[in-house]
Amino acid sequence: MSRLMLPENQIMDFELITQKSVPDYFDTNYLIYFVLDGELDFVDNNTPWRLKTKDFLLVDSCRHHSYHADRPVLVGRFIISMEMLSRYYNIHQMEIMCNSITGDTAQCNEFRRLLERCFGYYYGRQAGDGRSIVHLNSIYYQIIEYLLSNFARAIPDELPQNDNPDAERINDIISYIHANFKHPISLTDLAERMYLSTAYVSRYIKKKLGKNLGEYLTDIRLDFAVRDLENTDKSIARIALDNGFPNISSFNKAFKEHYSVTPKSYQETYVARKKAGLDDEGSEGVKHWLMESIADLPPYDREEKDTEIFENFTVDTRESQPLKKNWNKMMNLGRVIALLRGDVQEHVLFIKNTFDIEYIRIWDIYDDGLQLNLENEGGRHNFSKLDKALDFLCSNSIRPYIELGCKPIILLDNYESYISYVEREIVFKELEDYGHYLESLMIHLVNRYGAQEVSQWIFELWSDPRLFKKNGDGDAYFSTLEMSCRVIKKIVPGARVGGAYDREYGYIFLKDFAAAWSR
Repeated sequence: MSRLMLPENQIMDFELITQKSVPDYFDTNYLIYFVLDGELDFVDNNTPWRLKTKDFLLVDSCRHHSYHADRPVLVGRFIISMEMLSRYYNIHQMEIMCNSITGDTAQCNEFRRLLERCFGYYYGRQAGDGRSIVHLNSIYYQIIEYLLSNFARAIPDELPQNDNPDAERINDIISYIHANFKHPISLTDLAERMYLSTAYVSRYIKKKLGKNLGEYLTDIRLDFAVRDLENTDKSIARIALDNGFPNISSFNKAFKEHYSVTPKSYQETYVARKKAGLDDEGSEGVKHWLMESIADLPPYDREEKDTEIFENFTVDTRESQPLKKNWNKMMNLGRVIALLRGDVQEHVLFIKNTFDIEYIRIWDIYDDGLQLNLENEGGRHNFSKLDKALDFLCSNSIRPYIELGCKPIILLDNYESYISYVEREIVFKELEDYGHYLESLMIHLVNRYGAQEVSQWIFELWSDPRLFKKNGDGDAYFSTLEMSCRVIKKIVPGARVGGAYDREYGYIFLKDFAAAWSR
């Protein structure tokens, strides 16, 4: 059976399968099996499932699975790119449990509806119709958002803190393996890279991936080797070497253990079936079968065309006016203490003069380097260094956008990994202490800059995951936000105070965050 090859930078796609049985199979991406017609016995990682018409099941990456049916079945198999998904989510610290057999009925019905919608664009996709492909891609992102919002949960890191200094460790290991699987990789290589012992790395990989390094590496190499067998004219020896096997003998042995046939037999059988049209999902027989299976689904293409509304406009191109600009309203700077540095001030002034930036967003306002004297219970705090930073902004007609929370300090290596991650302790142990300090700060700001000026500033309370995790419903966060609003607006009624959703630093899904805000 051929493997669906995802186009570059495409997050998801699907194919149709009609075989009575699919022997041992795995993919380096997430797979979702959706039964359009028939019944089958499915085995995922030694767990049996009975799937009937309209049932679906998600299979994790690199999980061996198979199915068998008494007669041919029509199955839609969706593939979700692990590489693309990793750009948006730290998926290696998530567990996704998604199937229609044990799942919540309401959630499964909605997820099933999204999957079914894809088949409504099957013919347009086959014909390469641009409009259908655009619609399909929009549905793919809806599917992924619904999947992660309703069927995913964070995997708690049970390792001791001193044994796990970097929460991105397993992501780094997996990325390294995927980038280097064509070359020899040993536990010693990984241990040296992670500055850990080989014994610890061995246990860590087994715990996180459910298999040892050799097994995981072989799965990756076999998956890419199968793609070469199906889609290239390379010799068996070249495919073996190109995918990290030291010689053709080790390739043959590993392949036969996984697929019960040699690579050469697999390739010959695949080519023969392809010539006979047995694996052609675009064949007339499969098209007719699909048409019968989705006959009761809403005619999505026709429905959307019928509801389109067209309206004619007459535009005089001789008259014009500039559009209102929003992109230069605000820029992120980072830690407020950086504003005390001359080189940073030069950069800020350059950006201000070039783009006419109105606000600069700053955080880490409780930095030890500011010498605020936070422990003083009488409200006698030292704001002199904070004043210097704010004075610089105000004297250059830049308004502060102040983050009130305790965000971590992060230095990024690239989009997906950290060079440094320093957690900032929540400074105030009691909410009342926070309120007293904030009141002292606001009184000081009004005395120094005037209520009219401070009313134009923006104050924000970051959605600290620790405030959500205390009881799971965000009460601690909203109590802190309420205190912030009450204190600031008591002193400066016109000030703007709000909260922010930030998915980068915790597992607060947007759906849960919105529900908490609604409450």
